[in-house]
Amino acid sequence: MPLAVLGQHYEAIAREWKIPAGAIATTIKIRLHRTPDLETVPKTLGLRLISGPQLSLSFPDWNAIPSLDGGPVVAKFDASLHTLKINDIMVQPAVWSGSIQPGNKESGLFGVFTRKKMEFLEENLGLKYEDFASTAVMPMVRQLLISSDATAILVKRFNEKRPVLEADGRLMWMGTVPWTTIIGVPYVP
Repeated sequence: MPLAVLGQHYEAIAREWKIPAGAIATTIKIRLHRTPDLETVPKTLGLRLISGPQLSLSFPDWNAIPSLDGGPVVAKFDASLHTLKINDIMVQPAVWSGSIQPGNKESGLFGVFTRKKMEFLEENLGLKYEDFASTAVMPMVRQLLISSDATAILVKRFNEKRPVLEADGRLMWMGTVPWTTIIGVPYVP
């Protein structure tokens, strides 16, 4: 995984942080930058814990446990090293009534989840990504209403010759739009 770049992916941080006397933890604040490359490629940032006269590390070394998934086993590693994984990859939320069918066709109320579609819903219907976290907040009746409202906007924009396109150039698909989209096939007017 590529390394995060100072000034591009994060701002400079203090080289040293101290755990206050009597405490067992501290907070390290790191200001991250939302760069376009983080939407597709995660980056890493390393932190090292260092013991001192007042603090020792509970596990200075860690013996590896045999791999359960058949992956590589690191025989020994330094437990004072920690890796932060930084990304802006938007994953499909827990509640998303849409899917991909044979032939790469979209179906369901929302079709295939994309960042662009979520941003469309946020901008046009005032929704938030968090609204799709559970059926308590996003029950089926609300999903039906969202699909209906989004479909109306997409059709209106299409009729105005201002179609909403996905990142791959295909028409955005939702619920009952009168077109079929195939993932990876751009719309040609």
